Amino acid sequence: VLRTKGCLVIAGTKACAFWMRHVAGQCKELYREWCLSRCSKVFEMETQVFETTYGHDIKADVYLSSHVKKDQKSPAVLFIHGGGLIMGHRKMIAPNLVQAFHEGGFHVISIDYRLAPETKLPDIVGDIKDAWLWLQENAESFAIDRNRIAVAGHSAGAFLTLLGGYVLEPRPVALISMAGYGRLTHAEFE
Repeated sequence: VLRTKGCLVIAGTKACAFWMRHVAGQCKELYREWCLSRCSKVFEMETQVFETTYGHDIKADVYLSSHVKKDQKSPAVLFIHGGGLIMGHRKMIAPNLVQAFHEGGFHVISIDYRLAPETKLPDIVGDIKDAWLWLQENAESFAIDRNRIAVAGHSAGAFLTLLGGYVLEPRPVALISMAGYGRLTHAEFE
């Protein structure tokens, strides 16, 4: 745990070990189908479009916690999926992770973003910024306290989470990096 630029950064892999063991090595389509079958069957969820780019809707799944009072604004976690920036889906959030956040009184918003290699890193980061701004603008409609929103991500999503500490305004209250990496140096990411 460390603090940087006013954000709390938590890095670790325990929360994702189960998830990684069960999805690693699957092809893109099977991976996507597995992800689509997980959280939406376990938790009540609402899908929202937070951005439309070149006629393509980019979506967020909103999982509202039943552990909070209806008339109370709650903290939230914006979750960014992994997949090496080349694959993945907003459904790639492990049900036990959603459950843990809900039991802690947090709503969870899991987002999609455009994928590489068709989309370069600056535009992927732009999608994360757009999701953050959408969540800030719509926090009240979800009973979310916009001053208590963290960003969490797994693997490539953890990398995007850490970038969020530099590019998101207002700053997230915390950054949670799960099985992430700190930089990309390969030309394909530029």
